Amino acid sequence: RKESSAASDVYKRQAYEFTRPDLLHVARTTVVLAADVIYDCAATEAFVTLLSALLPRLPAAQAFISLERRINFHLPSLTPRATAADHFAALLSKSRRLHAEKIKVADVPTCFEYERVAQLELWRVVAVSTSSKVP
Repeated sequence: RKESSAASDVYKRQAYEFTRPDLLHVARTTVVLAADVIYDCAATEAFVTLLSALLPRLPAAQAFISLERRINFHLPSLTPRATAADHFAALLSKSRRLHAEKIKVADVPTCFEYERVAQLELWRVVAVSTSSKVP
């Protein structure tokens, strides 16, 4: 049974690792788009870790992240909060490798008709250059 579990772990790890051709393709990336990826604190940490590893290797790249502040009842504080979105902002503010800024949603033109909810946030994230803190 342990062999089966170990083999499964190797498969999972290999199935989601970048291959050399993937890395060569990714090296030409200038824009990373992500939408609806901030909904859970653990997934948010994994995503910010990925951005922290990826963006410094792509000097001209920038990431644009769209998220909806999912407001849930927070038991420790007994208040409604957007825990994952707040965690995302806190991780970015502590990062030494990334610089992030919110984009005013009202400044972004719409391409099709839809109702923008007040909880919608747009973020631009870039790697911190070695010569200055804010690129």
